[in-house]
Amino acid sequence: MASPSLVVLSMILALHSILSMACASLSSVLQCESEVNLHLYLHQIAFGQGTNQVAIVLSSQPAVFGLTTVIDWTVIDGPNPNSTIVARTKGMQVQADVAGPGWFNYFSMVFEKNSRSLIHILDYGFRFLSY
Repeated sequence: MASPSLVVLSMILALHSILSMACASLSSVLQCESEVNLHLYLHQIAFGQGTNQVAIVLSSQPAVFGLTTVIDWTVIDGPNPNSTIVARTKGMQVQADVAGPGWFNYFSMVFEKNSRSLIHILDYGFRFLSY
């Protein structure tokens, strides 16, 4: 029969082995993380030529509470509307604050160069638009 300290040591080694399979950074001394800083701009056109959002649920409530829109915004790499498109956002936004304005946005951002790269975003923000 194995001694208690040998059993504990075996369990620790087995646990380390299992954890290192689940997370590659535990199995090596090298750091596997990197930080990326991007400055991206959502290009929203609510009205007129090139509109990239449409209201699907209108509201007669004060502060247009409940107004819902479908969005297909472009994401560009600069503040100029003619900047390079790097991604597209597809999703919806809802005016979710009775006192308004307060928009709840949920969308997927799909990058242009590698269409398998995407980010899912949920956001509650204040927008100062009048409808």
